[in-house]
This record gives sequence, structure tokens and C-alpha cells, in this order.
Amino acid sequence: MRNKKAEVASQIFVYIIALVVVGMVIVFGYKAIKNFASRSDEVALIKFKTEVETTFKQVSSSFNTIKAVDFDVPSGYEEMCIVNLDAHQKISDFQDSEFTYNPILFEGVQERKNLFLVKGIFVEQFYVGKVALDIDPGSSVSNPDACSGDGKEGPQDTGYLMCVPVKNSKVKFKLKGKGDKVFVSCIK
Repeated sequence: MRNKKAEVASQIFVYIIALVVVGMVIVFGYKAIKNFASRSDEVALIKFKTEVETTFKQVSSSFNTIKAVDFDVPSGYEEMCIVNLDAHQKISDFQDSEFTYNPILFEGVQERKNLFLVKGIFVEQFYVGKVALDIDPGSSVSNPDACSGDGKEGPQDTGYLMCVPVKNSKVKFKLKGKGDKVFVSCIK
């Protein structure tokens, strides 16, 4: 009888130890997977930034070079905005415009950043060199058809902000080198 009681007690002890070990493995595994996922998002963002900066730099320096680009945007981002920092409006005038729909974008422009990835209220900011945008000067942030240009650079392309929604984790543009800047058009 005593032997059976001791056997039951030892089995309960083994089950408790097994539950503790399994619980620790689950918690450790969850943390490891979560850490791995966040690292892969960081890597994707760094890859995106490098690809965009390199592409804009290459096209900018080659006069009249036209390149259709298809950038892979890291997951979770909803739109990509490009700002013409040399538009006819001064940076200080941006504050009075519809550009202030996102104060973080306004701060980025103040810091001379001109490419933004938007995820809700979170924004990643980059500088990709001088740009001109193929947009109708009357278009604005609230205009869903921000890509309203004719594909040809001209004096009418005085808009300062182009926001394009991310579709299937991609954004597509046509870039044309102007020697000192890039003329950005949408691909529809």
C-alpha cells in the first residue's frame, strides 16, 4: 500500500515538472519567434531604404534615363509619400496647407526628408535626393488620385506632395533622370 502511495506521489511530481518545462519551452519559443519576426521587419525596411536610395541616386545622375521601378514595401505600410522640397512653396508654408494632416510628415519635411512610408500614425522617413513630381498643382493630400500628372515634366508640375497607396506590398513609379534630380511619375 505504501509503495502505491509513493508511486502516485512521484508521478504527480513528474507531471508537475513536465508542465513547468513545457510551459517554459512555449514561453521561450513565443519570445524567440516574436523577436525573429521583428528582426525580419527591420531587415526588410533596411533593404527597402537601400534599394530606394540607390535607385533614385542612379537615375538622378543619368540625364533622360527612364526607369520603371517596382519597390517591395515592408509589410504593414499603407502608403508611400514623396515630397518635392524645392516646390514653389517654402517649407514654412507647408504648415498652412493640407500637408499637416500628419504632423510627423511635417516634422520630416522640416528635417529635409522627402520620402515617407506611412503605417497609421507611424512614419519612416528618408532623403532620396532632389525630386520633381508629376502631379497636378491643384491636387492635394485629400485627393485620392494624387497621380494626376500627364507624364511629362513642365512648369505645371509644381505640386509638392504625392502619396501613393501600397498595393500588394508594392509601389510602382516611373523615374526619369534630370541630371540633378529625379522626375517621379505614377504608373497606373
